[in-house]
Amino acid sequence: EQSTELKRNLDKVEVKMSLVLGYTDINVGDLLNLQVGDVIGLDTQANQDLPIMVEHDLKFYGRPGLLNNRLAAQIISVVSEDIG
Repeated sequence: EQSTELKRNLDKVEVKMSLVLGYTDINVGDLLNLQVGDVIGLDTQANQDLPIMVEHDLKFYGRPGLLNNRLAAQIISVVSEDIG
């Protein structure tokens, strides 16, 4: 019964998830000159699986896509957690 109550409580907990498109370094001068329409190059390839973070921890790799006309992430693989 305790585990049932714990599960009910866990079902109510929300966590932040994010799909990381990539990273780049930019100097402050270029940052200050960014304008609408500028394109920022990232360090990832177009066909590369992207990290999916749960809170601040890497948990999955995935690909961006669409679901019901909204942006979405498809999980491609699960990050194994080494115990020890």
